[in-house]
Amino acid sequence: YPTGAVFVYFKLNGTWSHSETLFPPDINDYVQKDTNNGADSDIQFGYSVKIVGSNILVGSPRAYSGQKDRRVGCVYMFKSSVGEYASDGKINMDEVNVNTLNITSGQFKFGLSITSTDSLSKIWILHNVPGQGTFVGEYEEVNGEYKMKTNSDYYRVSSSILDGYVETGSDNQSVVYGTSNNLYLLDTA
Repeated sequence: YPTGAVFVYFKLNGTWSHSETLFPPDINDYVQKDTNNGADSDIQFGYSVKIVGSNILVGSPRAYSGQKDRRVGCVYMFKSSVGEYASDGKINMDEVNVNTLNITSGQFKFGLSITSTDSLSKIWILHNVPGQGTFVGEYEEVNGEYKMKTNSDYYRVSSSILDGYVETGSDNQSVVYGTSNNLYLLDTA
């Protein structure tokens, strides 16, 4: 099933070695839902990857939300434990604060690009909202889950549906959104 994968390598004494391969921890859910010879499992796990200390954040912009035909996307979290990475949760788009619950179809692509502070205190995730444009959501950990604190914790970067990337600045606080032609400062919190 073409869900995607992330290959983890470590460098030891100047030589890179394959350590493990990460798959979505809920891969069986996708396999059970798939009635189209693997095509329904194309959730693009690994489309974006961010390594933060002993953590790996993995974007999956075509992951399903609750319904099989509604692909919103998500960001999977993995944490290193005794030399192996284990699933450490999942970040879903805060559809209440972004006001997307009534949108039943379209390309949301939540997890298209990911960045965070060095401590994972804030995570910024690029996504699209059908009919509304391209946004960067700011997520903070609250009671063990990453959520937006308010509906103002996202930045509209375009009224069009775009690809691109988000990245933190060298100060570990500022956030930029970029395309092949432009760079925009979003936050200097």
